[in-house]
Order: sequence, then C-alpha cells, then structure tokens
Amino acid sequence: MDLINRLGGYERASKIAKCESGVVHPTQQLLDALLQYRREHNFYEAGDLIVKCGSIHQKSNSKSLWVVGAVLNTTIPCIEVSPINKSGKPMRCNCQIVVSQQFRHATPEEIQVGKRLDQNKCWSCDKPFTTEQLKLNDGFCIYCNAEVCGG
Repeated sequence: MDLINRLGGYERASKIAKCESGVVHPTQQLLDALLQYRREHNFYEAGDLIVKCGSIHQKSNSKSLWVVGAVLNTTIPCIEVSPINKSGKPMRCNCQIVVSQQFRHATPEEIQVGKRLDQNKCWSCDKPFTTEQLKLNDGFCIYCNAEVCGG
C-alpha cells in the first residue's frame, strides 16, 4: 500500500504536508509522494512547476518552466501561472489565467535543466518521455514498458 493511502487519502496526506493536521511534520518522502500523485492524476496545486504543451489546436513553442500560483474553482479547470525567469524566480508581472489542460507537470529532468524538453508520448499509456529516457530504457516506455518506435 502506498504512503498516501496509508495516511488516509490525498486530502489527509496533503493536510499533514501543510502541517494542518497537528499529527506530524512532513517528510521529503511525503512531499514527493504527493507530487507524484498529482502527476499521475493530472491536477495541480499552488507551487507546482509545469511546462506549457499547448492545446489540441496549437502546440506551444514555449520552453519555459512555469509555476502555478493558484488553482481556480471554475467550470473549465483553470490555473493562474507565472513563467520562471533565468534565476529561478516567478515573474509575477507576467501572471496569466489559463486552461489547465494547456500545461503538464514538469519532469524532474526539466526542473533540473530549467526548461521544457521536447517530448514524445507513448502509444500505449500516452505518457510523455524524452529521447534520452527512451535511449536509457533500450527503446521501451519508462512507464508501461511498451516498445516505442522512434523518439
């Protein structure tokens, strides 16, 4: 059983991480598990680092990392985002409200290099992967192990 389920679900684990539960202080393991949960279930919280992938009508050319400032409670899922400058700080003066589907969570590799890396998607699980990840995994998807051509 994973850590979030052992703590009583995402909401309870999130309260523990925000020190709102009065139970314990968060560990890096809990913070990492919460982030992984959000990545897997495709939703955001303030502070998440994301990259712009565009819409079904138009791909994005933006290579910037963005940070979620707020998640808006609207009919269409929207988020408030700001691009990250070269020194790693959010540029709040360029804050935008956008449809959350135009973004995805930044991968650890993208966070490390500070920009979006061009990615492909697996035909089987539809999750993104980089060419480097494909090479490291001998041509197989790092998530579902399906054989992936190209990359």
